Amino acid sequence: MEVTSLLDNASKDLFCNMQKAHHCLFGILPAENEHEHEIRKHGHNFVLPHCTSNLFKASFLNRCLFSLI
Repeated sequence: MEVTSLLDNASKDLFCNMQKAHHCLFGILPAENEHEHEIRKHGHNFVLPHCTSNLFKASFLNRCLFSLI
């Protein structure tokens, strides 16, 4: 396995664990979308933030939110 795939898998695992209410990082997640109709299944149900800088976009949480849409 390549190092990048290992890092991607670890990020995905951490993000999935963060979505559990008892996780210590659960509080930093954005609000959830309130949709009545779900047309297709998404990787998460959180509101996507407006990213204005590359540093903000490259942060762990935003990177996970946008990669797991």
